[in-house]
Amino acid sequence: MNPPIVLQFEGASVASPVEGAPSVTDIDWQVLEGECWVIGGLQGSGKSAVIEAAAGLRATPRGCVRLFGSDPALLTGTEAQALRQRVGLVFEGSGRLFGGLSVLENLTLPLRYHEDLSPEDALERIIPLLEAFDLQPVAGLLPRQLGYGFSKRVALARALVLRPEILLVDDPLGGLDAAQARTLRRLLMQLNHGHPWLGKRPVTLIITAEELRPFLNLAGRFALVENRRWTRIGTRDELLECRTAGVLELLADHSDHPQA
Repeated sequence: MNPPIVLQFEGASVASPVEGAPSVTDIDWQVLEGECWVIGGLQGSGKSAVIEAAAGLRATPRGCVRLFGSDPALLTGTEAQALRQRVGLVFEGSGRLFGGLSVLENLTLPLRYHEDLSPEDALERIIPLLEAFDLQPVAGLLPRQLGYGFSKRVALARALVLRPEILLVDDPLGGLDAAQARTLRRLLMQLNHGHPWLGKRPVTLIITAEELRPFLNLAGRFALVENRRWTRIGTRDELLECRTAGVLELLADHSDHPQA
């Protein structure tokens, strides 16, 4: 029996974040539980808008998006909130951490807000996460005091606090040096295979990237957003056999991001 479908786009167009800019159109896409997808695309292609729509944060003027079989747009109140909490989202760049809160406060905030935990109980809950991501040395720092690599790891950790079943990660390797990229890629692989923080339960992983080669040994499925158009490519072998210009550009060898 095939794993269940956890995310589905049906004839969907995703609204652009820029007023007047075209949407990403004609998205038909199914993601099965436990899969790892990488969506390739150049900057401004619309790939970030696609995963924001998957998280229920961006409108779909046409078609629909279903999470775990439900359309978030048709839910209200606690039902919608419960559905979205099953999905973690890591924004691109420094992850939109709250600048006035320390690393520790950024990580405990989801527990205090959604589960009404005290600061002490929230801290006790996230100590294993701090240890798993080697964040103890920076726990008391503000985001502006962090290096870029640490910012990316903190943003990833914050998206995992509520132990989501789907993790959406927007351009995780952008701006990182080779060592930092290896560290983050290793964490993503562990999460997809079953990380101790998630009770060894594999997380369904969807990543956007401007370079595809660093993910050849991580992802099982690939797609492309080019000129605001969605193209499902398929497996690693199908990706490597694809000769379209857009795919070849994203597969160009970049020595600063060697394969895992």
